[in-house]
Amino acid sequence: MFTRMKSNAILQSLAKELHPNSMPSDVSKTEMHYEKMDYQARSWVKPRKVIVQSVRPAGELFFTHSFFVTNLMDAFSPKAIVRAYQKRGKMENYIKEVKNGFNFDRMCSHSFQVNEVRMLLKPAGVQPNELASYTFQRDKRICQSNPYVQRSLKWPANE
Repeated sequence: MFTRMKSNAILQSLAKELHPNSMPSDVSKTEMHYEKMDYQARSWVKPRKVIVQSVRPAGELFFTHSFFVTNLMDAFSPKAIVRAYQKRGKMENYIKEVKNGFNFDRMCSHSFQVNEVRMLLKPAGVQPNELASYTFQRDKRICQSNPYVQRSLKWPANE
């Protein structure tokens, strides 16, 4: 289990102790550090393992800190846990895009085969809409003032 924590003043001060702001040796490179520590919030019964990800982007003077609570410290390195969290977030964004963009969360049939065909056809039907929106973006008046053009480009798969 791992989850990201909201930053607070205590966590920020602990992170600054781990990585004080100093002049970087090479300003053109991004610095990343992963540290682990025990932390107990007021509402917690016992202390928990927290990973601190400190990043100083290229050309910046100060670190930005991210905090992750985990119980996987014995099995994985702090860097591996943060990477897994980032991959999970990326996958959740893909799922959200599929649900919102293609309406895959609203299927019209109880039949698996019908829904499968519908899922295969929907992205093909969205592409002409996207092509038309890119074409009409040059002249925003056409795109904004002519809903007929937008309606006429919809395919039956986009209901």
